[in-house]
Amino acid sequence: MSAPKDTHTILLFQQDQAASSRTFYDFPSLKSAAGGLTQIFENQLREFNPDRKELTYNMADLYEYIDRVPDLSMLVFDPHTKQYRPFTKAMIKDVLLEFVTSQGGRR
Repeated sequence: MSAPKDTHTILLFQQDQAASSRTFYDFPSLKSAAGGLTQIFENQLREFNPDRKELTYNMADLYEYIDRVPDLSMLVFDPHTKQYRPFTKAMIKDVLLEFVTSQGGRR
């Protein structure tokens, strides 16, 4: 990953097949965008498991979620070119792995 970690990132997200579920999130850094996407995933876990006080998941669960989201990408600002670089789902998975690893696997 060659993008700086502290650069502006826009997360483009479509929750389900409905076009009306399209939204975006604005983050000051790639790391905060990874945290935000992880939080979206955790919120959905809570929504689907309202009776569980503690939820656990692994990277395979997070990756499966990423694959199921109909439309997901990130636009990461590159200060050298002064343009936004698109990140695919595969690139986002790499970012998430790095983020979770940096958190010591805790979330």
